[in-house]
Amino acid sequence: MPAVVPAARVAALAALALTAGGTVFAVSETPVRSVLAPKQLVSRTNCQTAAHETSKPDFLSKSLEYRDDVHVTTHYCSASAHNQLAPTKPQIVVVGANPSASGEAKIFYKTIPQNDAKKVHDTCILAGKAAFAYMQAAATTTPQSNTVIAGVDVLTDSGKVDCDGFLRATAADNPLVVLAPGMISGTAISVRILNMIGHKRPAAEVQAAADNLGQQVAGSVAMSTDEIRKHPQIISEADGPNLEPAPH
Repeated sequence: MPAVVPAARVAALAALALTAGGTVFAVSETPVRSVLAPKQLVSRTNCQTAAHETSKPDFLSKSLEYRDDVHVTTHYCSASAHNQLAPTKPQIVVVGANPSASGEAKIFYKTIPQNDAKKVHDTCILAGKAAFAYMQAAATTTPQSNTVIAGVDVLTDSGKVDCDGFLRATAADNPLVVLAPGMISGTAISVRILNMIGHKRPAAEVQAAADNLGQQVAGSVAMSTDEIRKHPQIISEADGPNLEPAPH
């Protein structure tokens, strides 16, 4: 169990786009702590466009990744507005892959009260299970389905911090946290890449896509820690090859 990090320090870390690397080791029936990485989310929508997109006649015919992108943006914009109106009851939006989800969508995005310890913990465990499932699918060894996720760490440039503390310290004016397996590096991550992780794509393929995306948007996130804390973590980008849905 990592040491508790002071809230102010974790709050500073929560706003950063970080390069991270990590590995989960598991033994059958042995509790493990999954390792996740916080990311910025590259989005092709913004608060203005997302608010009207779902009411358009062709919305349901658009790609799954685009619909997820709109929904994540809508959650983020709503939480940001809520936090301005109710600063003593802040909300955060957590996004991550979910390979075990039924149906077409393989990611989760949920808005939770930042001060609700149980909901924060449950969300961390959900993200940890998804990360472990993905890494098991990418491994050459036999998956261990009975492994218990005892806890979750978020890997930052200052080391690992407990996921619960990390989420509770997220800045209220920048309430989006995107969690990915610790092995994924790069400066940013997209809904498309989250879906690739959720569909248990091979690790090398997801890593290559993350690296390519990071290179293409590096200029957009090249700002100081203070600047990042003052700006939304959703970065509006023009449509381009790096934002097209992944082939299935």
